[in-house]
Amino acid sequence: MNTHFAPRLLAAAALFAGSTAHAALPGFEDYAAASDADLDAMRGGFEFNINGMQLTLAFSLEQLTYVNGELVSSMKLTPLQFGPMAPTPASAVASAPPPADTSPPPQIAQSSTSPTTVTTQVLNNQGVLTLVQNGTGNTFTLPQSLAALNTVIQNTVNNQVIRNLTVMNATLSIQQAAAAMRLGAALNQMSAAGLR
Repeated sequence: MNTHFAPRLLAAAALFAGSTAHAALPGFEDYAAASDADLDAMRGGFEFNINGMQLTLAFSLEQLTYVNGELVSSMKLTPLQFGPMAPTPASAVASAPPPADTSPPPQIAQSSTSPTTVTTQVLNNQGVLTLVQNGTGNTFTLPQSLAALNTVIQNTVNNQVIRNLTVMNATLSIQQAAAAMRLGAALNQMSAAGLR
């Protein structure tokens, strides 16, 4: 790994995690601190230039819940996309169906029919709550306010294997290298066509 790139990647991870660095990291002493407005525009990733190469670093979060090896809930938070594509606003995509109406959620969620797994998602402007209930007799009272991404898992069945995973995906793309590879592939294709 390039020794100049490692401190920048650590700083990017700190920014993404919401941490605030009070002292400059080694290698960042000459850089000006970004304003809050600049940081708000960059959430989800950012672009930077190293030795004349334009790099794009993009992030996404995915939360998966498995009961006995079967995927019962999946939510993916995909922030802004960069590059030649048109920017897409941040969105949360959930595999479980959202509530049928947009009225305030009921205060009690229950599962008392069969010993199957029921997944419910409550979305509002404060956050997302994923409720996974495995078995019968589960009761949950929704909080007055939600914070970001929440998952509540209730289980009333013995000998169940329950996994809840949060995966952060980071994608680093080098736009100039990708363009050079496309140009090289096109030239190779034309050369091969000319030899026929």
